Amino acid sequence: MGGGSSALPKYGSLLPPPSPRPGRRLPVSLSSPLSEPLLEPPLLEPPLLEPPELVSLLSALPTPPPPSPDKMLEGTVIEGLKKKGIDGVTVTVANGEVTLTGKVDKAKVPEVMMVANEAKPSKVINNLNK
Repeated sequence: MGGGSSALPKYGSLLPPPSPRPGRRLPVSLSSPLSEPLLEPPLLEPPLLEPPELVSLLSALPTPPPPSPDKMLEGTVIEGLKKKGIDGVTVTVANGEVTLTGKVDKAKVPEVMMVANEAKPSKVINNLNK
């Protein structure tokens, strides 16, 4: 509690330096401040594509092949079973024929068959509860 001033400088080593004003770009140095001049950071903006260039770029992208009829038929049956809240059925399709396997309540078998037939397969093979 001796005399003397205990005041620290306004920006002492314990305080962070003042932050720059918003929107102000500060110069950047890639090495020591005395060996190279200061550089402005590059602006990172993608080049704009003109519509013909964009169409050309998009048309060069490969398009995935459409799903096979069997995959579409399988998806239709699976979605129909989901909508009815029926699970435990495995659906496989080969050459337009739907095969149903798995365990379901016997009371739900007619409903499963109805969903499968609504998808218009060439044939439905019922292997449920076997």
